[in-house]
Amino acid sequence: MNRPAPGAPRTDPAAVWQRSAWRRAARGLVLVWLALLLLAALTTGSAFLPIGAAHVAVSVGIAAVKAVLVAAFFMQLREPYPVLRMAALLALALLAILFALSATDYGWRSPPPPRPAARQPPPAAVQ
Repeated sequence: MNRPAPGAPRTDPAAVWQRSAWRRAARGLVLVWLALLLLAALTTGSAFLPIGAAHVAVSVGIAAVKAVLVAAFFMQLREPYPVLRMAALLALALLAILFALSATDYGWRSPPPPRPAARQPPPAAVQ
């Protein structure tokens, strides 16, 4: 028999492919993690820019990109697993329902009663 020595790396094609596939996956996750760190730094840096009302739009845009990266790579939604995708869509649908119900509750509330006017001291007696 022609067996490799104990502790020697396996050189059969399946083992080589498995190691290279694992390295590719790990490299992709590290690159996504670095992109998330860069986007977090960008969010922090944008807080110090004098861009006025556009700050909210910039921050929400960066947060959306981060959410897509996390969902696609770390939650593995880009893989062909339909159950994962259905669970994610169900979670988004329930979140949309909760937001809609909260907005409806806020919209149907009556305005608060007016504050009572401050008491005026009685006018001084004229002599």
